[in-house]
Amino acid sequence: MGYPNGNKDATALIDTPLRDNPALYPSKEIMSPLYPLETLPLRLERVRRRSWTKIKTGT
Repeated sequence: MGYPNGNKDATALIDTPLRDNPALYPSKEIMSPLYPLETLPLRLERVRRRSWTKIKTGT
């Protein structure tokens, strides 16, 4: 498994080493300052996506 379980009720069924892995399930301390990206109009979303691609590819 390389990603967290999205079903909160099923989390108890996950093996303890995975469930306690902070890379998969960060603490509330880590999560508190994070926020989802705002949905932008398509024109601006395209600019954001292209800018991020340039950052990731180093171009």
